[in-house]
Amino acid sequence: MPSPAPSAARRALAAPLACALLAALDAASAGPAVAAYAAGLGVALGALGGLAWAGLGSALTRLPRPLALLPWLAPGALLGWWLIEELGARARLGGPHHDLAVFALLAAAGLTVALGALLAGLQPVAGAPDGLLARGRGRVALLVALPVLALAAAWIDRTRFVGLYPAAHTALRLLTLGAAVAAAGLVRRRPLPRPARVALLALAAGLAGLPFFALHRDADRPLGALAARPLPGLMLDAARALTDVDRDGASALLGGGDRDAFAAPAEPPAVPPAPGAAVPPTPTGPAPTSVVLITIDTLRPDRMSLHGHPRRTTPAIDAFAEGALVFERAVTPGGWTSLAISSLMRGVAPRRLRWTKVVETSDYRLTKWRDRATLDRRLRLRMMFGLPLDDPHPPLAARLAARGMHTVAVVDDGYSQFLSAGLGAGQGFADFRSVDDLPKPRRTDRGTTDLALAALDARPPEQRFFLWVHYFGPHDPTRRHPDAEWYGAGVADGYDHEVAYADRQVGRLLERLDAIAAAEPLAVVLTSDHGEAFYARRRMHGLGLQPAVLRIPLIVRAPGVAPGRSPAPATLLDVHPTLLALTDTPPGPGLDGMDLRRLPPDRVVTADTWRYDRDGEPVWDKAAATDGRHVLRLDRVRNLRAVWAMDDLSHAPDDLTGLVDAAHLEAALGRYLDATGGGRVILVE
Repeated sequence: MPSPAPSAARRALAAPLACALLAALDAASAGPAVAAYAAGLGVALGALGGLAWAGLGSALTRLPRPLALLPWLAPGALLGWWLIEELGARARLGGPHHDLAVFALLAAAGLTVALGALLAGLQPVAGAPDGLLARGRGRVALLVALPVLALAAAWIDRTRFVGLYPAAHTALRLLTLGAAVAAAGLVRRRPLPRPARVALLALAAGLAGLPFFALHRDADRPLGALAARPLPGLMLDAARALTDVDRDGASALLGGGDRDAFAAPAEPPAVPPAPGAAVPPTPTGPAPTSVVLITIDTLRPDRMSLHGHPRRTTPAIDAFAEGALVFERAVTPGGWTSLAISSLMRGVAPRRLRWTKVVETSDYRLTKWRDRATLDRRLRLRMMFGLPLDDPHPPLAARLAARGMHTVAVVDDGYSQFLSAGLGAGQGFADFRSVDDLPKPRRTDRGTTDLALAALDARPPEQRFFLWVHYFGPHDPTRRHPDAEWYGAGVADGYDHEVAYADRQVGRLLERLDAIAAAEPLAVVLTSDHGEAFYARRRMHGLGLQPAVLRIPLIVRAPGVAPGRSPAPATLLDVHPTLLALTDTPPGPGLDGMDLRRLPPDRVVTADTWRYDRDGEPVWDKAAATDGRHVLRLDRVRNLRAVWAMDDLSHAPDDLTGLVDAAHLEAALGRYLDATGGGRVILVE
């Protein structure tokens, strides 16, 4: 049997060289320093992987051929199984995304077989020191096919489902690195002279240690730049996981967030404290005004003609705003609907609320975690969420109902159930009307307005009322409506079409409200739950807290509120105390919002977004603070900071860390996190 030593040596050298080169090229756009850090990570991790690959391959050469090949099937099988579970492919079978689930299962199975076969085919055996696949012309074929595979995986990673399915992107990045390393390990070359080998080894050692010494915990900008690129980001996560000595989810190196490498942090409080003071007595007389709250899902202010968009997408809202106070720097407190609306209705920041475990099943229905035993056994659990089902803070409708007002809601939450009456959104409403109860063709913004007009017709006479109407139209997916202008097939064009259609239907409701306001006092607030980020082929929200998702429209027209434009930073949390003040309802304790009529100009507000897997572990957890000009975002899972200009509405805004003074944002975010326990949000049963 030929000696495996030459093959093992090539592999041990090829892995760090290939990883360093790919990482440096991926990070080159961030500057030479960041590219050097990326190359250092590539050398360090590639050396570990290369030595493991070479060592295991050498050890297996002592076994008979079948036994030497079989162990290499395990990595492919483990990766395929992990990918299937992370994508929830089995749980999606039989549901609305059955075809996508089948594709995911087939793709994972194909990856399992291909990876196992490739690794087994590269195992040195008798007569084939580089593996059975690399014999004769097979080596040339592999030297062509493997780089093509690496390029194809990298292209798919960067162009398909960007921002979605992180497990699939991780698999593609591993495939990119693995294919490149395998190709490099097949290249035969003459040994370098001893002095050159010593110099190269010293350079590699210095390069490998560079990021661990240079990227201390305060090096936010290069760390952010590394994390933003696919391959360096994967290596950064791997390096942190390997240096997490006490296995507490954080590393003391590379800005990993661990202040004590050998002691796990104390557990954060499981439940935020309940309000400590009693709600002040409610006046017995009638409220001075009725109030209407209109929320339009996923509405970006920059796509509204009200805020300067060249397309006349919102003429009805423009006309409404002429007699209203328009806030130009309003933001959401939560990156997706369940966070934003829950906080809006309570006037309390997301991390201060008590979140109850809710699971989504394979038929896309939500159920309480504690009720999961009652589910049909054929259903599988897809994902876990939190809803404030048992939160002690009274929602706005309950406060206004206690004030003696008639409370009614008209809600369209599309294909989700986050705003269903049975899961908390109906608390305090005497009349809750869901668009889901309409025939399917009428479950549109037109149907929402029809229900709202009917609710207004049915309200008790001579009684102040609170009406909440939630439109879903601008949320994805884009659908074509014959009675709204079609701007084109692009992502932003389709979104503008949905905004124009929503405006036409909201305009019908605003006309009725104008008639009511002519006869009796009426306050109207129009806003959105969050914004939307545009990518090349789709749009989305909830994953991050970039300005495109944070910024929302906020318009208030009420008796005694002077029309105009306000540059003061505002948040959805302010709606609750404002409507209480307008109805002469005493505010309860623990509110985080302020009366929109009295906002200070130098205010800093916060926002959050998070999501959990089926076991309740955080997939991501992000918090942000903004003064309306810049936003500081902290990724609490990866301990990465970024500073963005609030006017940069791209899906990947430029990181301004170190270029602008964000000390006040850092301090405000720190105070917010300290006041809410400091740890991740805990879901309770």
